[in-house]
Amino acid sequence: MSGDGSLAVAGANSIVYAFDASGNVLWQKDLGNGTITSVAVARDGNRVAVAKNRNPLITNASLLDKVLFLYDRNGNVIWEFSDTFGVKKVDISDDGSKIA
Repeated sequence: MSGDGSLAVAGANSIVYAFDASGNVLWQKDLGNGTITSVAVARDGNRVAVAKNRNPLITNASLLDKVLFLYDRNGNVIWEFSDTFGVKKVDISDDGSKIA
């Protein structure tokens, strides 16, 4: 949740949801196969980081899968990261400039 409570984010299965302070859905993204493992919101609410596990349908261990995502407040993709492993936890700096 953002520091002022204006943006809350949650993941369910492969879908990430962003809500306003009244609980209205602002946007949602289906990240495909795999399960969301972690979400983080910058204190100012301008960046949302999402991690997910690897798509279980990809059986070739050398193939890449999108596992880490960064969105702006409106749900626009800033970047996506692909790897042969999933990501279990994600965190974001207060200003959204660093992802760990």
